Amino acid sequence: MPTVPNTPATVTARTAGAWASVLLVAWGVGVCVAWDAPTSDAAWAAQLAQHKVASLADHERPAIVLVGGSGTHFGLVCDPIRERLGMSCFNMGIHAGLGAATTLALADSLVRSGDRVVVRLEYRVLADPDGEGDLAESFRLLRGMRWWDGVDVERDLHRVVREGSPGLRALMRGLAHRFGVVTTDAYATGIDPNGEPLALPSGRADVAEALPLDPSASSLRLLDAYVRRWRSRGVAVVLALPWIYVRAPSDHAVSHARRIVDALSALAPVVHDERFNVDDDPKDFADSAYHLSDTGRARASAALAEEVGNVWAR
Repeated sequence: MPTVPNTPATVTARTAGAWASVLLVAWGVGVCVAWDAPTSDAAWAAQLAQHKVASLADHERPAIVLVGGSGTHFGLVCDPIRERLGMSCFNMGIHAGLGAATTLALADSLVRSGDRVVVRLEYRVLADPDGEGDLAESFRLLRGMRWWDGVDVERDLHRVVREGSPGLRALMRGLAHRFGVVTTDAYATGIDPNGEPLALPSGRADVAEALPLDPSASSLRLLDAYVRRWRSRGVAVVLALPWIYVRAPSDHAVSHARRIVDALSALAPVVHDERFNVDDDPKDFADSAYHLSDTGRARASAALAEEVGNVWAR
């Protein structure tokens, strides 16, 4: 059998092929590790999503679906919203670590024609430059979500690469969680029929504040794409500012939040209270500047119900 001469072109081709094989194997190993050894946060988010997706499938529809991170999960209750708008309500908040792209893609797979969606993303999610949270890759693998959303081709390609490169920190945390080397005080994943947590996180007196952050161009494009997609399917959409803790005096934070509303309102109606959801009372918060106490959830939910009701009554 004739041999191929070792010309510079053939040597280059063989070298490129060898490196491509190495990279493909490394990518595959990364995907397997991300799936088999997720971090405790990713595992918690995936389990919570599993419960919520199953519960929403049996929920009365059409419904008002609350979309966001744990600030929504631990920050809103459905009763005042249902009473004000006369529709069933479901809390689909999961975890800010999923990022805007995965949070919105998950919601997109669940909403139906006639539903009404309230998107309430945390400021750090809105500010993320690429819309992909730290937990996104592991969460998508655990949930069996497709990598290709079709909303942003460049982001989809980057996501495929990132699936196989979880990073050393995530790798070590995932392996430690997988083999029980470390344990974490994860939140409970039990929910009621409205998707609300059965147990709230315990509060502390020294809640760290959270300041408004400008939304990135990537987040604005994502929101615009999903708002258009949902509206084309007969789904009404409003955006809501997150409820955050800022130490008094908080006037500067209120002014900043007002400017953020100006940017978001070009995409969809934006709802907020008279202080743009900036709260300087630590009693309204639990263990973070986004997680609310019972009193905080009651205040935030009543305000949201009134604001959303006014928008959808127009």
